[in-house]
Amino acid sequence: GRVGDEINALQLRLSGADFKPGGTIRLTAPDNIAYTYLPDYLAPFCRRYPDIRIELVVGGTSLDLTRREADLAVRATKKPPGHLVGRKICSLAWAFYASPDYVDAHAGPRKLENLKSHNLIGGDGEIAPLPAMRWLEKRHAPLIIARCNTLNAMSALAVAGLGVALLPDDQQKPELVRLFPLVPAVQSDLWILT
Repeated sequence: GRVGDEINALQLRLSGADFKPGGTIRLTAPDNIAYTYLPDYLAPFCRRYPDIRIELVVGGTSLDLTRREADLAVRATKKPPGHLVGRKICSLAWAFYASPDYVDAHAGPRKLENLKSHNLIGGDGEIAPLPAMRWLEKRHAPLIIARCNTLNAMSALAVAGLGVALLPDDQQKPELVRLFPLVPAVQSDLWILT
């Protein structure tokens, strides 16, 4: 993926240098990126550069890169702060997800119009301001039977069969069925920032 490409690019820059890189890199990333994607890239990175130590701060949306609370941040944002340097890694679409058991027991839903007869799982706390969560709250608040403050928790409730969750596609996993995308499209851009 693009996160791996960025780490590989960093490896190439470091390998072309005449010094042996060392020190600590404090990296912050959202839960799912930190748990699902980063370990596969950080393990070989650390083997190649044994004098570099990684401090991985999961979540950490309040960390201030300008005050060196973190050196690198992977963030989902449409517009990163102008004082940070970075690069867009990819865009993530949002879709409705449910467990296979929920889909079998409740016949769908397979389109937006069918949501009115389903239990929904929504966002709360720090994820409530996300455009997709605001969209869900504005249009379907009475159907929301559970709210979570992390996307991983929303995903876990959907896997357990509680209802249908609106999630970014990085939450896709074998235990969930991608029912249909959110249209009009709401995307989250992933950036790596320093």
